[in-house]
Amino acid sequence: MPGLIPWRLKVIDGVAYMIGYEGGENILRRGEEIYLIGRRNLNETGNYDLDMDELPPAQQAQKYLVEYPFEPKRRSF
Repeated sequence: MPGLIPWRLKVIDGVAYMIGYEGGENILRRGEEIYLIGRRNLNETGNYDLDMDELPPAQQAQKYLVEYPFEPKRRSF
């Protein structure tokens, strides 16, 4: 998939899952230099995947998608 940036890979019950996001084709370039803007959760680890392993993968993904936009973030360039 052009522009897909893999974020996290995880195997659950022998099935591989990948969390990623689209938009990698829009990474900022200036000549041969590449700049990346990073955004992390302001939790203890900065992780997006909060290891809610008690939930099935689909419910984990839904919970993260619903809660993520409302949590404070740390950004860097």
